[in-house]
Formats: sequence, structure tokens, C-alpha cells
Amino acid sequence: MNTHVKRDLKLNGSTHIAFVIILVFQTLAFSAYALYSFHERRGAAQESAADFVSNTASVTYEQVIKPLEHTLNEIADVIEDKGEFPFSEVETRAKANALLHVSRGLMNISYGSKEGHFSAIPQLGNIEDARQRPWFNTKSIRSAFVFYTPLYPDFFDKSMVLSIAKPIFDAQGSYTGALAADLNLIELSYPYRSMILPLGGTLMVIDRSGHILLNGDTAQIAQTGLNPALISKMNNSSGSITDMEQKQQIFYHSYTNPDWFVVYAVPLSEITQHCLTPMLPTLMFFIMCSLVVVMMWFITHNTQLRVLSDIISSLRFGRENTKGTLENVQREIAEQQQALQSESEKANRDPLTGLWNRGRFDADLQALCEHKVPFALALIDIDHFKQVNDTYGHLLGDEVLKAVSKLGGEALGNSAQIYRYGGEEIAVLLPRNDLDAAVARIERWRCILETRLWRERDLKVTFSAGVTTPNNQEDDDILQRADDLLYRAKEEGRNRTLGA
Repeated sequence: MNTHVKRDLKLNGSTHIAFVIILVFQTLAFSAYALYSFHERRGAAQESAADFVSNTASVTYEQVIKPLEHTLNEIADVIEDKGEFPFSEVETRAKANALLHVSRGLMNISYGSKEGHFSAIPQLGNIEDARQRPWFNTKSIRSAFVFYTPLYPDFFDKSMVLSIAKPIFDAQGSYTGALAADLNLIELSYPYRSMILPLGGTLMVIDRSGHILLNGDTAQIAQTGLNPALISKMNNSSGSITDMEQKQQIFYHSYTNPDWFVVYAVPLSEITQHCLTPMLPTLMFFIMCSLVVVMMWFITHNTQLRVLSDIISSLRFGRENTKGTLENVQREIAEQQQALQSESEKANRDPLTGLWNRGRFDADLQALCEHKVPFALALIDIDHFKQVNDTYGHLLGDEVLKAVSKLGGEALGNSAQIYRYGGEEIAVLLPRNDLDAAVARIERWRCILETRLWRERDLKVTFSAGVTTPNNQEDDDILQRADDLLYRAKEEGRNRTLGA
């Protein structure tokens, strides 16, 4: 196929490239927007979770921790100055019992003297030495802070319990013992059941060891809610860390007293889903736009194929049954060009010998001169050709012309252009040949012809030739010099080659 046709017919490929560029640009634009939007939404979600934890921590302190401490301090005020057994008096016991019942989250009140005697409301049983209990504070220093125990097994039923406690002093300021109250963690966890979490996940209150203290799912209380190794990284009053093992992000707020944390653990997948869900309409819009571009691509492609089919039909003068593809158009144009080249070649060929004709010779000679390409020119004339025609007839004369032309093509090869100049005259152009090389090549042709045997035993065919090279002359000057040399060759006896 003609390579020029392949280079020129790029319409179909260019269209594909254009639509691919549109789709790529559209995809890149959407991807950039999606990444930016995702980043912004994730930042907003994390900020929302952090605010939620901070608000929950404030509510927990105001509505859970502070009321517990206040109730314990009130009971402590009631039993101050009552000696070793503060709950033995009916009035004191009644006041303490009333405070216990109106409080939310306290299960019982216990008192241990510095000698180890134990009493409680309601009466739980006998403990031989109250000083061995985790809530007993051996530090006989008056303080505004309430002491919080870690989770520990209850003395009576071995269930896990957490207590708050503070030291008790008499009127003289002497240390008399410790007052404690066990917390009802299940009751204190009820508000967590009704909380609406902004990102899903789990909300809980844990201690320094990672045990769950408050949780909407009360079955989880006293279970390990967070790895202590992660808790060791929660060094600020609030913040967030990422648990890669559980694939979750942990937002936290810490208390000073008690040493607790409000923790909001959100799976990373929940955060991702929260950020991606609002982007679904944008994704649908992108898909619709992409489908529109693909449809336009398809329509444009089919339109081009129809146009190509019309072009083929026009090229084939009405042959409408050809499939309109780029390959067919290229093939059809190549065939048309080949046909034109064939007709052009026929117009420039001598019909008898197959050599180039005089018109082609003039054009090629002019081109060599204009482009200043070095060359040699030879003019050849078959000796006594008129006698050959007169003696053997014009048919044989034509065969002689054909044979001489064929021998010339074989002797000179493709690097030389041979022309029928007129009658029995032949012209030869030898590009990039100096005079000596050109004379040698023509002389070789002459020798081959001279020794050729013919069917007519007495027939002998030779030629005379004049060879020259240009010396900045015009075309006519070169031809004249070659013709003069040919004339001299004939005068000197024919069957020879002269060069100058």
C-alpha cells in the first residue's frame, strides 16, 4: 500500500486520540475533585468526632463524676465527728441512707476505721479488717480530691466493682478512717445507650489499664476495651490515634481525677464510607458524562465511517457495496494512485522498446541540471539501421531496437536511465558518474552488442556513442556536445564510443 496514503489518512486515529484525551482529562479532573472532597470530608468527620468526644467528656463529668463526688462529700460531712462506728446512730444512718437513695450510681456506702472495723449501708456482712480493702486510704491527709479505685473483685460476691473513697477526720482534725461507695457502673452506663454516634463505632469510658467502665452495651463492662500499649500513647488531654491492628481511629479525652478516658473508637471503613457516601451523586454525574462522551465517540466514529464509505463509492464511481473502513479507503486510494502512476508511466514509455521516451528524457535532464546533481550523458545511434530495415524489413528492425534496449538495461543496471531519443537514437543519463566511468559502461554495452549472434547469420548490429559531462552548460549545450561526439564516432568508422 502506498505509504503516503497511510500518512495522510489519520482522521479516524486522530478522532480516537481526541476522545481519549477528553476522557482522560475528565477522569483526572474528577479524581482531583474526589481526592480534595474526600480529604475535606475526612477532616470534617474527624473534627466532628473530636468535638463529640469532648462534649461527651464534659457531660460525663458534670452528670456522672461530679454528682458522685458531691454525694460522697455530703455523706462524709454527715458522719464526721461520729467516732469509730458512725453508722451506729439511727439519725446518722438515716441521713446517709437518704443521700444514698437519692443519688444515681451508688450501690452502697462503706466505712472502715483506722483500726480496721467495718460498717456499711445497707449492711453487707462482716469484714474482719477493712484496711485490706482497695478503697481504704492509708494517707491521713485532708484533701478535696476523691480517691478512685481500679476495678477489683468484690469481697462478698467476687463480681468486679469500682469504688470511690475519701479519708474521714474528727473535730480535732485527727484521721479516723475511710469512707467509700461502690459505683453501679451498669446504671451509670444507661445514658450511653441513647447517644447518637456521628460516625458509628463504639463509645466507652475506660481506665488506665484499658478496662471498660461505662458502655452502652453493659455486657462489655469490666472487659478489656483498648490495648494498654495504645493508651500509653494518649498523652494529651484530648486527641486521636490510629489502631492499625484493629483498623480503627481512636478519639479520646482524658481526666486527671479519676484517671479515666472517654474513648470513641471508629473503624476506618466507617470514616471512609461516611466520606464517600455524599460523593455518590457526583460519581453518578461523572459516569453519565463519561457515557455521553463515549456515545459521542461512537456516533462520530460511525459518521466518519459513513463519510469514508461515500468517499470509496465516489472513488469507485458508484460502487456502493464497499464497507466504509479506513483500511478500505486507504486501499482504494492506493489503487487509484497506482492506476494513475501506471497511466503516467505508459505516457512516458516508448511502446516499442519499453524505454523512457523523449519527453521523460527532457524532464529528467532538466531536473539533474536544476539540482546540480553530477551526471554523464550519452547519445547512441545504431549503425546502418536504415540498411537493416531495407534489407530485413521493419519487423526485424523493431526486434533489433528491442534487443539493443534490453542489452542496455542488462549492461548498465538500474543506476542508469535509458531513453528512446528518436528513431534509432538512444539517450542515456548516468547520475553520479564521472566521464571515464560513463564511457566504460557504454563501451561495455557496445561490446556485448557487437558480439551478439542473430538468427540472420549475416546480420551484425553495432552502435556509435558520444559521452560527455556538464560543465555548467545549459541543457542544449550538453546535448550539442554529446551529439558532436556521436557525429565524430561515426566519421571515424562507427562502432565506437567517444567521450570528452
